[in-house]
Amino acid sequence: MQNEVNAKVNVDIIYGIDVAKGSSRARELPRYAVAILNVKDGEVTHHTMLRRHRILRMLHQDQPSIIAVDNIFELAANKKELIHFLERLPKNVKLVQVTGGLHQKPLVRLAREQGMSFNQFNPNEEAEVCAHLANLGVGCEVSLFEDVTKIKVSRARSLGRGGWSQNRYRRKVHGAVKVKSREIESILRKSARNGGFTYTSRIVEGFGGYVRCEFTVNTRRDNVPIYHSTNADVQVNVKGVERDKIKYIPLKMPKRKFTIVGIDPGTTVGIAILSLDCELLLLKSSRGMSHNDVVKLIAEYGKPVIVATDVIPTPAAVEKIRRSFNAIIGTPATQFRADEKIALSRPLGYSNDHERDALAAALYTFKNYKNVFSRIEKKVPSNVDIDQVKFNVIRGDPIEEAIEKVVSASKGLTTSRVVHKKVTEDATDEDAQRAKMIKTLKQKKIQIKHLQ
Repeated sequence: MQNEVNAKVNVDIIYGIDVAKGSSRARELPRYAVAILNVKDGEVTHHTMLRRHRILRMLHQDQPSIIAVDNIFELAANKKELIHFLERLPKNVKLVQVTGGLHQKPLVRLAREQGMSFNQFNPNEEAEVCAHLANLGVGCEVSLFEDVTKIKVSRARSLGRGGWSQNRYRRKVHGAVKVKSREIESILRKSARNGGFTYTSRIVEGFGGYVRCEFTVNTRRDNVPIYHSTNADVQVNVKGVERDKIKYIPLKMPKRKFTIVGIDPGTTVGIAILSLDCELLLLKSSRGMSHNDVVKLIAEYGKPVIVATDVIPTPAAVEKIRRSFNAIIGTPATQFRADEKIALSRPLGYSNDHERDALAAALYTFKNYKNVFSRIEKKVPSNVDIDQVKFNVIRGDPIEEAIEKVVSASKGLTTSRVVHKKVTEDATDEDAQRAKMIKTLKQKKIQIKHLQ
């Protein structure tokens, strides 16, 4: 059910969805809790125990900008079902997993970081938190399609063996396919000029016209103003090209974070950038990149704590990049074998040997620090910047000392705000009471709905 209406999404509406009963993998279809956030006034409308087909009807009616979930596989049991679900969404609606990409963070922790709290056993509250987090730019857009669209124009029926007028009928059908193909090409030519994309076509000619015509358009399905259609003689099929693996695109670039960078130097440079949580921020290879280009690209994704290589001794190009950031060098204990690199890099995927080597170097370095990072995460209080503590430990501080440094720095900032806080304390107490009353009222309304 592809939406063929050129309606724009409503940027003021965000859907938060959470499973209320059942599972996408169960035999019985699950039911969902839906929280509809109106961004303008902050109002949230709750719906409970909805089937997926009902949600799809609501989506086509409201045209929200975002559908926010904590786990995309609550909507579908597998990738194939998820693709089917995405194909049925209105045009330009983003599916967002607020807990992140391959390496997800707990919803409770994300909510606490944004100053929110909720009952994790209440699907309505979880759905509402998902909507609010997406509105704040938390999470990743889920992309299952490449920036390529295939359009196929062909006969709508088999011509069969036919009789004495078969040639005339064949000419009529093939002529209709040709006319439709030229009509679509005219639309694509105009859209390509305005949208800045390119396309190619492949034609199979037949008696009196075309048997079929296939267009390959180098842009996302959402940007192509051609839709499925069928009449007596011609059918048009439009489809986005599926990715081999699900891609997660951050809604917004997070604040400058500490990173681990893997480099494969040479004529073609491979670059892999990981966060200190082992989230893959960038994997790229490019021919003829200068030192300045590499440094600039790495800096866009954060501050490198470690610059890693997969070979020993360290290549001069990698050492030069390390010095540019005053980072620590990361090298393997022994020479990496090709099968070790493949085994290490395969779970995250790569396009060529240069990306594989850079990714293997970064992942090997993270693996060396993994146990230390786990101990840090267990010891660090919830209100302390974990990445800053990890940075201090990598630079040589013991864990306790690293935590104390970060806590002391945050206390200094807090002390400077104390005077201002005292002045506004009385006013904020009244606001807090009002907010608490509003929240209690909302909860009572939800209870009344359940009882009804």
